[in-house]
Amino acid sequence: MDNYYGFYELGYIEYYWYFLYSLYYDFLEYPLMVRVCSVILTLLFLIIPTSCIVLVVRNHLIQRHLRKLEKARKMYLETFRKILTDENDLSAERVREMISEKRGKRAEAKFTNDELNLLTQILKEKVQEYNRKKINRNNYQQILTVLNVAGWLEDTIEKKGVKRCIEAFNLAQVLDCPLRGSVSARFAYHKDLHLRKVARITYMLTNKEDPYRYVEGNHDYVYMDSDGPILHDILMYRHDNGLMMPNFMDWIKLDQPTNKLRLFSITEILYFKKEEEYDELYAYMHETKDPIVKGNAIRVLGQIGYRKVENDLYDIFNSAQGFLRVSIIAALRDLGVRGAEVVDFFKKAYAKARRENEAMTVLDALYNCGAEGRLAFSELESTAPESEKKRFAHIMNPITNDRAYER
Repeated sequence: MDNYYGFYELGYIEYYWYFLYSLYYDFLEYPLMVRVCSVILTLLFLIIPTSCIVLVVRNHLIQRHLRKLEKARKMYLETFRKILTDENDLSAERVREMISEKRGKRAEAKFTNDELNLLTQILKEKVQEYNRKKINRNNYQQILTVLNVAGWLEDTIEKKGVKRCIEAFNLAQVLDCPLRGSVSARFAYHKDLHLRKVARITYMLTNKEDPYRYVEGNHDYVYMDSDGPILHDILMYRHDNGLMMPNFMDWIKLDQPTNKLRLFSITEILYFKKEEEYDELYAYMHETKDPIVKGNAIRVLGQIGYRKVENDLYDIFNSAQGFLRVSIIAALRDLGVRGAEVVDFFKKAYAKARRENEAMTVLDALYNCGAEGRLAFSELESTAPESEKKRFAHIMNPITNDRAYER
C-alpha cells in the first residue's frame, strides 16, 4: 500500500508527471458541472489578484506622470510669462537659454513629444490669457522657432491618424503657427469632411500667395452657416496682420446653391470698408433679381453713405415688397436724406405699410429725419388710432417701451 504508485522506483520528474497525470484522470471522473465550476474558480483566483496588481501599478505610474507634468508646467509657466511680457525683443539664443535652464541635464537634448505637447498647451493658455495684442510678438515668434513647433505639427499631421491631424491643425490656428502650404493642401480633399475643412481653414490662415483658392476656385465648396464666424475670424486675422484680403465681389458672383455666401460677402464689404468695391456692389444691386440679396446690398450701400443709390431707391420702392421695402427705408434713413420730399415719401410709405416691422422702420426713419420729420411724426401720432400709439411710444423711448409692441 505504501508503494502503491511506485514512487520509490521513479525519479523526481517522473514522480511529478505521474502525480499530475493521475490527478487529471481523477478530475475527469467528477461531474461536468463540478469540473466547469472548478475551472472558473481557479481562473478567478488567478485573474482577480493579477488585475488588482496591474491596476494599482498603472494608477501609481499615471499619478507619478501627472505629478511630473504639473511640476514641469509650473516651471515653464513662469518662464513663458517672462518671455511673452518682456518689452525688450529677445534673441533666439536668449530664449533658448531661458527655456533650457529649466531642463537641467537635458538642456541640450531634443524636445520629446511629451515635452512639446506640454509646452504648446502652456503657450496656448498664455496666448489666450494675454490676448495676441498684449504679448511681445517678436518673443512669441522666437519661442515658436526655438521649439520648432511648425516642424513638430507638420510631422504629426503627416504621420498620425485623422484625429491627431485635426488636433494639430486646430493647434496651429490657435498658436498662429504658419505651416507649409503643401501640408494643408494635401488634406484639402481628404475623405473625412472635418479634416478637409480644418485643413482648408489653416491654409487660408497661413498661405500668403493664394489663400482663397478653396473658396474661389473650388467647385465642390458649399457655404454653410457654421462657416460664417470661421471665415470672419480668418479675414480679421489677415486684415490685422496686413495680409492679402479677397475681392468680395468675386465671392458674391460665385455659383452657390444658396445666397448665404453672397449675403456674408456683402456684410464683409461693409465691415472691412472695401471702398474699391462700392461701385461694383452698386452695379450688382441693379443686376440681381433676388429680393433678399438686393435688400442687403441696398442696406449696406445706405450704411456706407453711398449717395448715388438715393435716386434709385424711390423707383425700386414702387415695385418692392416685404424685406426689400424695409431695406430701402432703412437705407434712406442711414443716408441722412433730409427735406420735404423724403418726408412725404415716408408718410406715404407708412400709410402703405402692412407689416409691423415695416411700419416701425418708417416711423424710425421719419423721427430721425430732422425737424420736418419730427413734425410729421407728431402729426401722425396725433391722428393715429389707439392701437398704433404703442409704435410711436417705442420710437420715442425704446428702452422703457421695449415691449410696447410685438415684432
